[in-house]
Amino acid sequence: MRKDNKQKKNFIVITLYVMSCITAIYTLFSIYNSYTYISGLVNNKGLVVSEQLASVVTYYVNASMPYAFYTIAIWAIGYIIYKLDNLKMYETNSEVKSVQEDMDLERMEQDLDSFVDKLRKYE
Repeated sequence: MRKDNKQKKNFIVITLYVMSCITAIYTLFSIYNSYTYISGLVNNKGLVVSEQLASVVTYYVNASMPYAFYTIAIWAIGYIIYKLDNLKMYETNSEVKSVQEDMDLERMEQDLDSFVDKLRKYE
């Protein structure tokens, strides 16, 4: 039972990971579109990259960085939720284990009491 709980991931975590993958793909698509746009300007002799390098870098950053940030942030939120679920599961398992130990201790005390009662009968 414990292995099933560890292997089973939270639906929210899986959803966040999928959303992170989708935004990562869109980030790559945005970088590709930026490249094709800049290449088109260079091919039409409308842009010299060495003279306007700052503008080219700014265009790439403005086009792709927000999506890269969203990708990292969504993945990080999913990872944090996953770790918190594992922590909660660990605490729950610890509580169950301590309750079982208390029950085992109580059972041992009852066994000892019954043994003492049997010894008293033989005296």
